[in-house]
Amino acid sequence: QQSKLELEQEPHFFAKVMEEDRATIAATIEQIKEEDYEKAIERLSKAETVYVLGLRSSFTAANWLSYTLGLVRGNVRLLRPETEDVIQTLSQMNDKSVVIVISFHRYLKETIQIAELAHTQQAFIIGITDSLLAPIHAYSHLLFPIYSPNRSTLDATASLFSFINAVVAGLSV
Repeated sequence: QQSKLELEQEPHFFAKVMEEDRATIAATIEQIKEEDYEKAIERLSKAETVYVLGLRSSFTAANWLSYTLGLVRGNVRLLRPETEDVIQTLSQMNDKSVVIVISFHRYLKETIQIAELAHTQQAFIIGITDSLLAPIHAYSHLLFPIYSPNRSTLDATASLFSFINAVVAGLSV
């Protein structure tokens, strides 16, 4: 909020906010290895089933990603631990499954535990997070850091959605 209050004092507030978003997207582009992106697209295209997990502040991105991936390919499931038997779902995973895990600061233990269990089922884990040192890195086969100038998921939203949009675009072509 403080960073937005500082911008509010200047003219063209919305343009300044959008310029900050553009800067975070540019910083995210610099952090992501193109060969990792291409590996992710290849794995997603060959997977029997793709699962997407994101809780709390990551839920909206996970929901959008699972919906749009589902438009491009079949067998995409949004993991919803609050409404489904996750243990049963995890037991169906195998080496032909891909799990995309979105996890940002204030990392939830539940997200990490589900990723760990999916990893033990031989699923291929794609982590999307705010740091290469985030807890999800321990279980990710590929890890994509999304830049944020601070530890706010709100400030990472533009770059997060831009990246997951690039994932959907890559899979669609």
